[in-house]
Amino acid sequence: MIPRIVCPPWCDRCQVESEDSKLLNELAHAASKSLQDLLRDMRLGHHPNLRDQATDNSQQRTEERNQQLKEAEENLRHRQEELSLSATQELLEGQKWQEVAKKILDDKLRQHLEEEVLSLKTQNEGMNTQDIEKALKQLVDKGYLDLEGGKLKVTPQ
Repeated sequence: MIPRIVCPPWCDRCQVESEDSKLLNELAHAASKSLQDLLRDMRLGHHPNLRDQATDNSQQRTEERNQQLKEAEENLRHRQEELSLSATQELLEGQKWQEVAKKILDDKLRQHLEEEVLSLKTQNEGMNTQDIEKALKQLVDKGYLDLEGGKLKVTPQ
């Protein structure tokens, strides 16, 4: 557990009770303010308010990815069915099986759909720095934080 840092009397940021104040307090007292370090710290149990928001973002991103994967797999299945039907028709018309197989293997749409499915399947699950950035976006938009090059700075507002 991170020890609670006592703020100097002139610090009025930590005295304010608002929706954003707990998160700002965590960030102001973080030992390191890079997104990578915050991510590491959150995995170790630190920064609970930021971790909660970033976890929600991660879960939402995972749900969106799963929906995209489902759609991509369905599109691939339809394309494979179309190619199979076409191949059957061409074989019945007397085309050589090698030519039909080459046509299926060279199909650009099928290749693209297979690459899309593979890409979606191999995407990292779990929290990442994008989830943290999204969690901090509202505070950046309000002017409480600056975020440049993966480094976080609490503004004097």
